[in-house]
Amino acid sequence: MLVGLSDQLSAAGLLYLELADPDAPLIPPLLATFANATPPCEVRQVAMLSMDLPDLPARANEAWMRLSREGKLFAEDDRQFHVGLDTGEVADAQTWRWVRVKLMDEWDIMGAGAAGPLGNGSCRPGFVMLSLDGKVIVRGDTWEGQIGCVLVTDPCRAEPFRQHGARTAEWRTTPPWEKAAIRRWLDTCA
Repeated sequence: MLVGLSDQLSAAGLLYLELADPDAPLIPPLLATFANATPPCEVRQVAMLSMDLPDLPARANEAWMRLSREGKLFAEDDRQFHVGLDTGEVADAQTWRWVRVKLMDEWDIMGAGAAGPLGNGSCRPGFVMLSLDGKVIVRGDTWEGQIGCVLVTDPCRAEPFRQHGARTAEWRTTPPWEKAAIRRWLDTCA
């Protein structure tokens, strides 16, 4: 386990379980962040909240839970899923990996979690989550005057993910491990 990762995740109410297998054919975390750019269609749902709402952390957590539960980010009886995190495994490079976590009974994804590894401050989310089977993405983000989550089901069916992945895998600036991960995922979409 990476130093301090367990403590950081526990502030959000997430129990660190393990790093996901880097060779698993899951959509890479950086590509999954593209969920915000997926055009509205049958594969996307959105929950947006104004930053000036009273009780914003509680309302944002409720919206995240509703979207995650209805979208099947995790099973009701075993609330495990992946969170994309920069593990810092390669010096001077971002190495985003899926980290397998379990949602604990007491949690605060949009408040304390966003103030830690899941964002840029309380109620300033900046995270990407993936179901264990790789079929559900939940992207938390901050926009001008709003915060919220975007849910995408079956990213293989979303043409923008496949197109963006194919382009990214061809860029010379994309690290080799990221290119390999994208190609593994695209192969499962064929």
